[in-house]
Amino acid sequence: MSAADRQLGAPPPPPAPSAITRGLLGLLLAGTALSPLNTKLAGAAWLLLLLLALWLGAGPSRPRLAGAQAAATAWLLSCLAAMALWTGLSWVWDEPCCKLTADLGSGLRLLLAATATWVVARHRAAFAGRWLPGAAAAACVFALVLALSLDRDRLPSHPIPWAVAVSFLVCLLWPHALDGRASPRGRAVWAFSAGCGIAAVLASQSRGAYAVLPWVLLLAALALRRRHRLLRPRSMGIAAVLLASALAAAISLPGDPLRVRRAWQEVDLAVSSSDYNSSLGARVFLFQMAWNGIHESPWIGLGATERLQRIRHAGEQLPPEQRERLTHVRQLGHAHNQYLHNALDGGLLGLAGLLALLAGMAVAARRLWRLSPVAGQQMAGLLLMHAVAGLSNVNFAHNYYAVMLSLCIALVFLDAESAPPAHARSDHSQG
Repeated sequence: MSAADRQLGAPPPPPAPSAITRGLLGLLLAGTALSPLNTKLAGAAWLLLLLLALWLGAGPSRPRLAGAQAAATAWLLSCLAAMALWTGLSWVWDEPCCKLTADLGSGLRLLLAATATWVVARHRAAFAGRWLPGAAAAACVFALVLALSLDRDRLPSHPIPWAVAVSFLVCLLWPHALDGRASPRGRAVWAFSAGCGIAAVLASQSRGAYAVLPWVLLLAALALRRRHRLLRPRSMGIAAVLLASALAAAISLPGDPLRVRRAWQEVDLAVSSSDYNSSLGARVFLFQMAWNGIHESPWIGLGATERLQRIRHAGEQLPPEQRERLTHVRQLGHAHNQYLHNALDGGLLGLAGLLALLAGMAVAARRLWRLSPVAGQQMAGLLLMHAVAGLSNVNFAHNYYAVMLSLCIALVFLDAESAPPAHARSDHSQG
């Protein structure tokens, strides 16, 4: 460390990692790169994160960055709060863990990974940052190959959580493509790979993950504004027109490859004729059912058992013609909206657990942004995708989703540790 750095109070560099640490990190990143191909590979990467934390926790303390540790603490506390609320509600309704509701199973995965992330941040495992974009880039390319090779129903996990997990990887990669500290060749590679990830999301036809595209465009617009002062009110108006034109083109594409027109038709059919035998038609009915159920017991909800009973027996008391219109609904098991689902099962307390996770991610994003704009953008992207994807599906019903969310959050912290010292951020092209 130079004398100038010591005078400015810059944190000392971390010690060189041991061979075991490098091996665990290498395997973790390899698992991340292969995670879109197989849910077990994603689970293996998640387990390697826990093993890395155990190894680092058993070793000597390392110099750490206060911002990263504070952000990791916020995320850990939010997971603790969510798990406490969901465990209490499970006790109230006398429902076994992970049988009728996935909240406890997903909450446990998030909590264990958040604890591991806190340990990693505390011990400043700063040596994975330069390799992480490569792992995310490979994962996006693999995801596109898989999405183009298989029908959406044959993807490794349910299409929506799978696509949202790919969008998480794009959120990890795209800020690097806009990072002025990276080489032009590196930025080009990251941008191309992020494009592959976006293409994989679109090819999967998972409408709940499409929000990654406006997020990428927003970051690109902000980067142009900071670097070249290109965005003025007139330019922003032109950008809005271009975005609207792109949306219109997507709707009018022959064959409706993004299933946008189909979504409109299904909702219109459900509203106009009460025919709910379609993907979005069933959601219309389930949203209404959940909203009415929440009003019956706003504080602690109705419990997972009652929720499942109401869905499985929907419309059975109606005449045969009307009952047939709910056939698809009775084949489902949750409300297809994470917020309504949690509120129906656990009332405001169940919803509070879900909102605690969002609040923890928001606080972590703010604190990481002060340490590294790249890490802040990564966490903000994960927050956006997690929050938006929950509007159309109960993603926590799938183990793969909880594993990938917690893993990608941990990778943000590993990446943040490679940020320049605080006094050097004024030279950052995105700062």
